[in-house]
Amino acid sequence: MATTEQRFQSLLEQHLGISDPNAINSSASDLGINSVDAVSFLKEVCKEFNVNITPEDAVNLGSMRAVVDHIEAGG
Repeated sequence: MATTEQRFQSLLEQHLGISDPNAINSSASDLGINSVDAVSFLKEVCKEFNVNITPEDAVNLGSMRAVVDHIEAGG
């Protein structure tokens, strides 16, 4: 079974076209993701992992890795 990070990275590639494995250490703004795409991606993440993360929560978490850690901690 794929890890949370692997599943998250798969979503990054599928929905945003980002395949760089180091992207997980960056924020959405560092990756050049606009706010509309970021919100859409966040909805996909919430659906995939059955969690509720608001856009504000995601911004406060900072990096993609922090979002993954948040999901692993129980969302």
